[in-house]
Amino acid sequence: MPKKESNRPRVKAWKPKVKTGCRTCRTRHLKCDETRPACLRCVKMGFTCDGYPKPKPAPVEPRGLVPRDLKDLVPKTVSASPSPERTLSTYRFENQQEYLSFQIFYDRSMFQFVGSETSDLWDRIVLQACENQGAIRNAVVAIGALSCTLDTKRPEEDQQLSGLVANGYKDADRHQFALQKYGCAIGQMRKDLERGQYDLRTTLICCILVVCFELFEGNHASALIHATSGLGLINERKSKPKENSITGQLESFEEGLGDIFMRLDRTAKPFALESLFDVQYTTKDNLEIAPNEAFKSRNEARRAWNWTVKSISQSMGLVQRKTFELGEELRSRATSHTPSTDSEDYQDDEAQQVDLVFSRVRGDHRYPQYELELLLQWYTCFQPLFNESRSSNDARFRAETAFLQGKHHINLIALTCAQWDDELQYDNFTLLFQEIIQLSEEILIEQKSPTSHRPVFTFDTGVVGFLWVVATKCRDSATRWKAVQLLRESPSREGRWHSAFVAKGAEAVIRLEEQGVENMSIPEWARIKTEGVTFELVSRKGILTYSRLPRLGELALGKRVREKMEILW
Repeated sequence: MPKKESNRPRVKAWKPKVKTGCRTCRTRHLKCDETRPACLRCVKMGFTCDGYPKPKPAPVEPRGLVPRDLKDLVPKTVSASPSPERTLSTYRFENQQEYLSFQIFYDRSMFQFVGSETSDLWDRIVLQACENQGAIRNAVVAIGALSCTLDTKRPEEDQQLSGLVANGYKDADRHQFALQKYGCAIGQMRKDLERGQYDLRTTLICCILVVCFELFEGNHASALIHATSGLGLINERKSKPKENSITGQLESFEEGLGDIFMRLDRTAKPFALESLFDVQYTTKDNLEIAPNEAFKSRNEARRAWNWTVKSISQSMGLVQRKTFELGEELRSRATSHTPSTDSEDYQDDEAQQVDLVFSRVRGDHRYPQYELELLLQWYTCFQPLFNESRSSNDARFRAETAFLQGKHHINLIALTCAQWDDELQYDNFTLLFQEIIQLSEEILIEQKSPTSHRPVFTFDTGVVGFLWVVATKCRDSATRWKAVQLLRESPSREGRWHSAFVAKGAEAVIRLEEQGVENMSIPEWARIKTEGVTFELVSRKGILTYSRLPRLGELALGKRVREKMEILW
């Protein structure tokens, strides 16, 4: 029998407030699962997860940041003057440490950030700017000093760094020096920008150097904010009639920066507040339609791959937005009948609604069938070139095609298994995991060769990322331990992936999963799902957040248990 309605206003049941969830869930009064870097509830519902409040930092020397929105800066007319020859003698340095840090950037750090396709042009323009702009010179010195804090030196690079070591500069000292020079650079940039002393080219150089430093430090969200501003400046320039003072060289430089920013997005995206794919950027190399003919060169295959990844990301973003819109519509209809949003019954019911909404949107948009078709189309066009490289004596050709093949395999596995929250699905890809190991070995052999220009740090996620996926998702014991071995033998850092940390983390995951397991057949409850990774560069400490299903009878079926472990390297 229904209860009589009371004239008394409804009062929401009081419950103690929780302060540990993400900002989005706390604002919407939702129960947060506290997955990092973005909670799964926000991802499923199509929200933008605004992250978690940072703990109050210990007092440190203040560091300035560039203005949050570089689009507010009105650049002066762009001018292009002849580029000087590369020489260190033309620069003025205050001390030996500054000189050696600049030399390290000059010799190898620059290539790490821009890649081989634009390195020559970037080389000439950025070094010319160092001659004329003290702020840019300080930023370059800061990046060179910061790159020395990575304990990822190959033997042939030790001699180059011996000058700093011989002068007693330890990692902590070099890091402090890098922060000091970065602060000087930021302060000078702010003053010059406020005075309107920078043209577009100089503004873009400042922007990319700030992005480089922030990414090197692991501040991915900050790096992406600045990269978005820089990309916006390029788009604004492209939308206006070309000025007579813009040379072909400078236009090519802007195109190269756009490519750098797009590659940065794929590195920083897991930690980003928003994606650069939301900014519509096109270059002369971008495709209008999916590739349908065999690739004739590595560059053609690489451009097509970039287009494929961008198209997949945009499609997945559409699915997320539609899921959010439909979910909001259902929620608004049920508002008058909804109990307290803090109640467990409401949370469970809402979770079921989210799953139903996502299933409906996924069916309407053919997710992930459409995305998998894009991958297959690229793969079909790429195979003739890949097969040709197998019989080539050019080690670099073989390594570059192996890298693209590995990229495809990793994305294929991720897209296929994303349909289910089931770690058992990865068992269907054991042969592909083993092929990724073979491809990684081939790439690493080329990188270790005396003629290789591969840096120890790069924007792009590559072999280190490959091996992390194999070690944590492949449950064939021999294959995953081989991945750990390769990580140990090849010190490097790719974007956020520090190989020493990845090796330690992967080893910890494997030991947890294989502990007490007979015949190395790992049951579903013993399998770990990585939820988040954070680490500090200087202290060499990291936190790995993971979840696993409980044994039958321990807790409610399907409720994942979240835990954390500290990783030291």
